[in-house]
Amino acid sequence: MNGIRRRFRKGIVRILNSDGQPSNHYFGKICHKHPELIGKRLEGNRACYGCFLEAKKKYREINKTEIARKFKQWNEKNREKRAVSQKIWQQKNNEYIKRKSKIYYEKNKAKKAEYLRIWRLSNKDKVLATATTHKIIRKRLICGQKLARTFAREISEIYRFCPTGFEVDHIIPLRGKDVNGLHVPWNLQYLPTLENRRKHNRCMESV
Repeated sequence: MNGIRRRFRKGIVRILNSDGQPSNHYFGKICHKHPELIGKRLEGNRACYGCFLEAKKKYREINKTEIARKFKQWNEKNREKRAVSQKIWQQKNNEYIKRKSKIYYEKNKAKKAEYLRIWRLSNKDKVLATATTHKIIRKRLICGQKLARTFAREISEIYRFCPTGFEVDHIIPLRGKDVNGLHVPWNLQYLPTLENRRKHNRCMESV
């Protein structure tokens, strides 16, 4: 406490975190290398924050292999601990993850499409197994509905007259997250192929 009081007497202003608690940074003497930081320094060794980041980056570049090895070794020893902490973080930052993922996807559409194409070519067995499982589940869901059998002729006509470049989509998905729809004429619509892929198993309102 005495050390903190002395610093406050000297006029040093500490930086507060987003929760209002004091951080390990303070504003002190302005570094000639990083005047844009207005004297932001570390509380432990009073080093310039900009110089600290430069030294940290340089150290990581020099010891890249060793850091990767230690990180991998720690992950192998602490798989359960890491999985739990990662799950907790994801639950707390769900909206942030969605926002970042959407931004990344918009910027890297071509890159992601190429990655998926290569992955599918390299994992044909997995792709086939997933597609087969999906078809079986879908068939069971549809065949299990009495209404679907009642309106079989009307549904068949809807599929037969589907325009080129469009797909038949369930307005309320058969396997939605919150609700399951019916395989009936009034729950079917025509959607462009790309839009239907983007919609996936969600209602239009949540897309």
